[in-house]
Amino acid sequence: MVTEATVTEQQLLKRVEETAERLRVLLETPDFQLTLIVSPDEKLKKDWRKQFNDNEDGWHWDTYIHGLEGVTSKFIVAAYQGETLTGLCLYNRPFTSPERLNIQAIEGKRRHNPLKGYTTPIFNQLSVAIAKKLSLREIGVLGPEPNTVDRHTRVIDYQKDGQHLVAQIDENTQVNWNAQFEHQKAKGLYVPRHAR
Repeated sequence: MVTEATVTEQQLLKRVEETAERLRVLLETPDFQLTLIVSPDEKLKKDWRKQFNDNEDGWHWDTYIHGLEGVTSKFIVAAYQGETLTGLCLYNRPFTSPERLNIQAIEGKRRHNPLKGYTTPIFNQLSVAIAKKLSLREIGVLGPEPNTVDRHTRVIDYQKDGQHLVAQIDENTQVNWNAQFEHQKAKGLYVPRHAR
């Protein structure tokens, strides 16, 4: 098992980059990018604020960003399609459950999102990849809003654990992209050519 002290930013960055490459191919989106943010700088914070304000998304990520300073058990990953910020996810490794990686907060851009519908599966894909790399036994979603539970359980076999969702991870765990593609088709949203 990998302990808190042995998880490096380089290990996370490598997994984020590998997952982004896999998703570029899977989603047929060559401009897709995942960016690891361990301690956001002022330029990045300003860019996020501009994109949130321009789209009236009302995200409250400043609260999470300030909580990152000096904390090694939390990190944010931003998803971009070209220059458009399409989603953010705050992950944490809880001290009380060191063999789990949690999604603490996740949000997709509400308006003009070229990857509408894919925020949850993208960040769940990354959860699985990181958990496997770090030999973690579980992934979780902390206190998901009731209207988002189906988004998570559609792509991962999560079980309710009080107010949270938890899934066991092993080498065979995968995101159910076929279920997501079928959902996208039913909603009239973007589906890659290979899944049509």
